[in-house]
Amino acid sequence: MKKKSNVLLLAGALAFVIGAGVVVATVRGSSDAVAADDVAMSVLVAREPVPAGTSVDDALEQGLLATRELDVDDRAADAVSSVSGLAGRVLDVQLAPGQQLTMSSLRPATLRAAAIAIPEGKQGVAVQLPFVPGGGGYVGTGDRVNVYGNVPRPDGRPVAELVLQGVEVLDVSTEVAPRVAGGEERPSASVITYLLALDVTEAQRVIDLAANAQLWLALAG
Repeated sequence: MKKKSNVLLLAGALAFVIGAGVVVATVRGSSDAVAADDVAMSVLVAREPVPAGTSVDDALEQGLLATRELDVDDRAADAVSSVSGLAGRVLDVQLAPGQQLTMSSLRPATLRAAAIAIPEGKQGVAVQLPFVPGGGGYVGTGDRVNVYGNVPRPDGRPVAELVLQGVEVLDVSTEVAPRVAGGEERPSASVITYLLALDVTEAQRVIDLAANAQLWLALAG
């Protein structure tokens, strides 16, 4: 009976040792896996200078970015490891060769990019006008306007003068539906901002009048 008890105790002790070894091995394996994950990770870095304003898509297409394995201590906290979800994002700063691509260095593409096309040879010039001189809310995006200015005469009295004809309106901050369409009172705004397509000479003329005189827009037919 005593011999049988000794055998049982020995078997129990052996099972405990084996179980403990399995647990230690499992914990050690998990720790090693975690440590391995913490040691190195792929991040995107600049292969050569990447100018600010470059989209991630263009940088990848031009081979300006490459993947590099970096230790945890060398990685930026917001380093980019995958381009997933970065379509359309643009670099807000220039990247030097070897510099990591980070989320904080990226911004969304401008809202204007897909919505407003500036004609070749023109530039978008913003002017702000009072409600009535600015067309009373009747002018909308894509319309053509004639630009008038109150130009001083030699005697000092201003006279209305046609400055430009058929100027394209690229965008407008306020557009109000005509009363004949809705049958309701038309609300008014204190000022309206227009983005006009102007060449250099036209822009100089409009900016000068906006700063020193008065502009008036007329909806062209």
